[in-house]
Amino acid sequence: MRRLYLFALLIAAAPLLAQTDFSKVEVKAQKVAGSVYMLTGAGGNIGVSVGDDGIVIIDDQYAPMAPKIEAALKAITPKPVRFILNTHYHGDHTGGNEHFGKTAPIVAHENVRKRLASGVTLFGETVPPAAPGALPVLTFDDSVHAEGSPAGDRAIGWMAGRCAATHQLDLVILQSATGEPT
Repeated sequence: MRRLYLFALLIAAAPLLAQTDFSKVEVKAQKVAGSVYMLTGAGGNIGVSVGDDGIVIIDDQYAPMAPKIEAALKAITPKPVRFILNTHYHGDHTGGNEHFGKTAPIVAHENVRKRLASGVTLFGETVPPAAPGALPVLTFDDSVHAEGSPAGDRAIGWMAGRCAATHQLDLVILQSATGEPT
């Protein structure tokens, strides 16, 4: 039943994605708490954590949205993007990788890299392999913890999620001083 629901959802969403006019999409920032924000626009939302010396972004939507995402980030802080975290391989979460990967490393589960590098066929639709510059350069198979990361005042932990279809991640961003979620 779960697969049937997922299939129906994908079929229903496909025409909407094919008709999206990205020039009309606005990227909006919403403060979540402290130095954590959420960007909305087209596709998956983007998580933003601002540290002492830079930004960590979680996903990066579609490629045509990259300049608008960059502008929304600059409206939050002039600090540079230091890391891009991909939660899974879908284009609305990895489409901006090539743009943002020019200046910051992309981090993801090793299966995200494999799927992006090889392309996928899902329900008869083929997604070609991603460009080399769009591939994650830091990968893991189970979990990773970055203490004293370039984000300055954050410790970041990633754990492989339980969704075999997308290889989604469970992500926790902790404040180093308190160990409390931000």
